[in-house]
Amino acid sequence: MSGALSSGSSISLRLLGLKGEPPIRTLFWFALACTVSGAAATLMFSKGLQAEHVFSIPVLLMGVFTALGQWTQNIGWKKGKTLLCASVQFSAVIFAVIFGYLFFDEIPDAFTFLGILIIVA
Repeated sequence: MSGALSSGSSISLRLLGLKGEPPIRTLFWFALACTVSGAAATLMFSKGLQAEHVFSIPVLLMGVFTALGQWTQNIGWKKGKTLLCASVQFSAVIFAVIFGYLFFDEIPDAFTFLGILIIVA
């Protein structure tokens, strides 16, 4: 069983869903792990824990939307078809490239376009 769980986070979500694990519990552990690792990184790489940076509106919104995304992903992997869920999940890469180009003037290289073609195929 441990070999199947270690094959990828998406497959792990699928197996947890099939075993009856509630998506909200998976979300709780995901959020807790992110909070602890984020706090550790903040303490290690900043000059101190400054509440105005940690509790700013953009950071809090990013956390809320990440949690909502994880929750919907858990539900999708539990109830949905595996290939459809994987396709939708990997489409995030395409959106990231588009948003990087539109908002940050990032120019995708040839490997990026190759990856997009593989995802679409």
